[in-house]
Amino acid sequence: MTHPGVGFAVVRSDEHGIVAVGPDGEHRVERGEVVGIDPLAPFGEHAAEFVARAAAMPEAPDVLVNSLIDAMGEVAAFEGLVGCHGGLGGWQDRAMVVHPADLPAPDGLVVGADALHAVLVGWLDLLGHRRALPPRRERVYATGRAEGLSGPDGSGQDARP
Repeated sequence: MTHPGVGFAVVRSDEHGIVAVGPDGEHRVERGEVVGIDPLAPFGEHAAEFVARAAAMPEAPDVLVNSLIDAMGEVAAFEGLVGCHGGLGGWQDRAMVVHPADLPAPDGLVVGADALHAVLVGWLDLLGHRRALPPRRERVYATGRAEGLSGPDGSGQDARP
């Protein structure tokens, strides 16, 4: 981890589970343990939750790389664009939803795509637009585990080396 544009990389370890590795330390996400300097600290208080969700998705890569976050709170894009999306850190983490005032506001801070989806579905339910739908399915990546799925740990994923 010596490239200055890389903030951290996320891998899955047999010994420690999901681990965010930075230039001077690591964050063992599932255990909440930090060794050395926490590479997730500059990315905010919810960084570990976001990393855990992304790393638990069935389509998660073997190595997930997130860019740096600079002193001004900006992140770098890996592609030649004017901005970036889909990573962690910077102003992209501070989204907003404009909605009609007669819909109830969420009780607290909405953190993550799954929580936002729950708010939007709640509004659809309130408005009567979600009838005769199949039962909801628990998403493995939303909770990290689900009962009855294949895989050695019940995650629905094959064991990783």
